[in-house]
Amino acid sequence: MVTVYDINHAMNNDAEATLMRRDMDVIIKQWRNLKTFPTPRGWIYALRMALGMTAADLAKRMKQSPISIVSLEASEARGTIQLSTLRKAAKAMNCTVVYAVVPRYSLEHIVKNRRQRIAMKDLMPIMGSKSIQECRELLRDFTKRVKRKRVWRELD
Repeated sequence: MVTVYDINHAMNNDAEATLMRRDMDVIIKQWRNLKTFPTPRGWIYALRMALGMTAADLAKRMKQSPISIVSLEASEARGTIQLSTLRKAAKAMNCTVVYAVVPRYSLEHIVKNRRQRIAMKDLMPIMGSKSIQECRELLRDFTKRVKRKRVWRELD
């Protein structure tokens, strides 16, 4: 079950931030598996055509001029449309806008990877004198010790 967190509180507490990442990963995983397909002229145009709706029909439903629909569709195709405008057009076609920023990997993976990279940077000066097994153990230990505040402030 996904829990709603107080974001400000979670940002001050590593344990809650970890729980929040894990809960969000469950939700995001569903989105990551979705396949996208190109709509070169945009979703509004594609849906309007599929519905058999003219620009004038959509304009009337949105209380706008037909030329504004052409402009709206062009701005969507360019990626410059405002979300509020996209929502109005979707509503006029009995649709819903689904908006998401979907990480390529799990949030846990992203944070763990960053911590490992920082730990590796910290360990590089002493790694040459250690065995492979010692290096692995040091890396594992140092990775756990990397503080959350360092994760996004270093390596960039």
